[in-house]
Amino acid sequence: MAKIKVLIAGVNGQVGSAVKELLSTNEKFEIYGYNHSEFDISSRNSVRNIIYELIPDVIVNAAAMTNVDLCETEQNKAYNINSLGARNLMQAANEINAHLIHLSTDYVFDGEKKSPYTEFDIPNPQSVYATSKLGGDNEILIYDKSTVLRVAWVFGNKKGDFFSWVLDGVKNNTIKSLIGDAVCTPTYSNDIAYVINYVILNRIFGLINVANTGETTRLEMGNIFLKKLGIDVELNSITTQSLNRPAKRPLYSSLETNTLNIVTGISMRNWQDALEEHIEKFK
Repeated sequence: MAKIKVLIAGVNGQVGSAVKELLSTNEKFEIYGYNHSEFDISSRNSVRNIIYELIPDVIVNAAAMTNVDLCETEQNKAYNINSLGARNLMQAANEINAHLIHLSTDYVFDGEKKSPYTEFDIPNPQSVYATSKLGGDNEILIYDKSTVLRVAWVFGNKKGDFFSWVLDGVKNNTIKSLIGDAVCTPTYSNDIAYVINYVILNRIFGLINVANTGETTRLEMGNIFLKKLGIDVELNSITTQSLNRPAKRPLYSSLETNTLNIVTGISMRNWQDALEEHIEKFK
């Protein structure tokens, strides 16, 4: 039986690396991972050359410009990668009849709702990053063999994720406080990879929220993490507004995952349970 060819764009990122690691354990898959320097999704020629040479069965788009504040000053780059890049992948996937899986973000919402966002809530992006990502979502969803997974506050890579940033900051005495007024449902990259594995094998299409259960703040996440590591430091609370950052962020962006459960049967675990697994990488 022929293997399922999976192309992963953004393979070195938190989600891309988790997807590669998980799918590589399954003999059904043949994995091809590319980072930005190897596969520039904003270039139509780059996309077409690689995809037409490989002819993958599945394309996982984990590539994005995710520096929210930098997107405000480098708007063209943000739209080229997050919106146009998604269109390039969609068009190529359509031409070869490949299943296209794309990652969205909770930031497409304005945060005014006070209960978890569903797939049926209307986005209202408040930043260039969020607007460019929503543009990509809309491009992808034109294609009938696409899956858009909307995720929030992703953590998972030891290098570069929120928790490694907190640990480095505490060790270097550069972090004494975290934001305590923004609420969300964090998402473990390994759990996203598990969902992607299921979506591929069962050919699930459409827009689906993917997030761990349990609402929290960055402050609570950081303090729980430090406590679990046995580090006797209590970080203080600051407000989102006090940081005066270029890009506006939603103060509430929790995601409801009922659709995921109904469509796939997958029940997401609590983010603290996921953290128990992730924290082993720091020991």
